[in-house]
Amino acid sequence: MGRTTLTEHMSDTGSHRRIQQPLRRHPRAYLDEIDNQVDGLLENGLIEPAASPWASNVVLAQKKDCSFCLSVDYQRVNLVTYQDGCLEDTYPLHHIDTCLRVL
Repeated sequence: MGRTTLTEHMSDTGSHRRIQQPLRRHPRAYLDEIDNQVDGLLENGLIEPAASPWASNVVLAQKKDCSFCLSVDYQRVNLVTYQDGCLEDTYPLHHIDTCLRVL
């Protein structure tokens, strides 16, 4: 997994109260997989332990090849994050077929 030190991201939530989602229950069969994926991310230095008043749940989704994808549910945080202008107008994306045709 790639990463960069050239920039740092900050989500602007203004003066909104912190969001602490209650823990979501996961099926017992998924608990070992969640632990394994989190341990792997820790070992590779992609995440680090933190004590924050903000808390979002992890989501484990099964892919078509029966492996699992771990992600974090930031939907509630995204609702209170201020947008930096209208990104759709500022950075329009071309249709994929146009990009492929140019190549």
